[in-house]
Amino acid sequence: MRRGFFMSATLLASAILTVAHGSSPGLAPLFEVTLDIDHDGQPDRAVLTESADGDTTDLAIFLSADRQPFVKLAVIAGEANGMERTGKSSLIIKSGYNLHASTWDETLTIVYRGGQFMVAGFTREWDWNVRTSDSAVETAMGGCAINYLTGKGRASDGLEDSKPVKGKFKPVRLADWSAGTLPQICTFER
Repeated sequence: MRRGFFMSATLLASAILTVAHGSSPGLAPLFEVTLDIDHDGQPDRAVLTESADGDTTDLAIFLSADRQPFVKLAVIAGEANGMERTGKSSLIIKSGYNLHASTWDETLTIVYRGGQFMVAGFTREWDWNVRTSDSAVETAMGGCAINYLTGKGRASDGLEDSKPVKGKFKPVRLADWSAGTLPQICTFER
């Protein structure tokens, strides 16, 4: 029974994401994870699929009690490097970008609270090179770590250790999350 549920969930995720993109069938899942994200004692399923244009990665979460999955298009930018669970109920999506000497690595943590999927945390580390108008290369290094559940964040610039950030971060529903609208402390240019 469980195997049939998971096979059906994977096929349904591919079909739903295909319809959402208006693309041809056949988007294969990049990563799949089984967890109990909603704490009901039943297995749930999360599936990451590359968008049809290949620019973003989409997420479908199938709760055991629901027939329709939660779908978040463009949940991450960059290349998906993995998906895993922590404990039994937190979902972690790892992504990054690596081109020549410029890189960034990100981790997005998702939980289910109060009947909604929430972004619990986000981390990013970067080593980014930019060619200036005089053909010199400037390197920006740094990182950020935000815990949206506690409202606290840390950031580093250059080779310095990370330091607490003033102010509070408000909880973010996964439905409202955008990989393109990160807090200023998580961008390469500050």
